[in-house]
This record gives sequence, structure tokens and C-alpha cells, in this order.
Amino acid sequence: MSPWAAVGRYGPFYRTGTAQSDEVTRRQLESGELWGRHDRGSDRLSVDAWVGALPPGRAGVEFFTDVEPSPGSPPGKARWLGPRDGVEVDGEWAKISGTISGTRFRSP
Repeated sequence: MSPWAAVGRYGPFYRTGTAQSDEVTRRQLESGELWGRHDRGSDRLSVDAWVGALPPGRAGVEFFTDVEPSPGSPPGKARWLGPRDGVEVDGEWAKISGTISGTRFRSP
């Protein structure tokens, strides 16, 4: 995907359909936000994504954001730990604003 000029200071990043449902992807398109919960074994809410463009043939969402990933993200991944500037915590969700530059759904 990513034929776009950068539409955020950081990116592209992507999340695959194994990490979120088509319904969550649609809700994120409407809201302009990317969401995440606790990682296994962590008590901190975070939004997690892979670094790079959404691979061909994979269902998921590709995005850019103006929110810098948290330091210490695992290799090949970006993690936004909340709460902090740019990372809102809303109940059981961490949220960052972003521009979704591409989507591919698992089902039409």
C-alpha cells in the first residue's frame, strides 16, 4: 500500500487482521483512532503495531501518526504506552490518533 506522501510524522505502521476484527478496523476508520489493550503479562495499556507497510494479501490496517512510539519498543514493532501525551486511556483501551492510509478486510 503506502503510495501516500507521509500523512503523519511517524509511519507507516500496520496491524494485521489477526490482531483485530474487521469491525474494529471499521470503527477505527470512522474515529481516526488506533486502539489497544494490555499485552500479555503487562499491566499497562498500549497500542501496538508492526513497523512498515501492510504486506500484500494481508488483512489489516496501515496508518501514520504524529504520536512518537514509546522508547524500548520491541524490534520491528512500535508500541504506544499510555497514559502519556498523545496516548489517551479510555476505560480498557489505549488510543492514539492517526491517519489510516490503507485497509484490507478479511471479509467483504
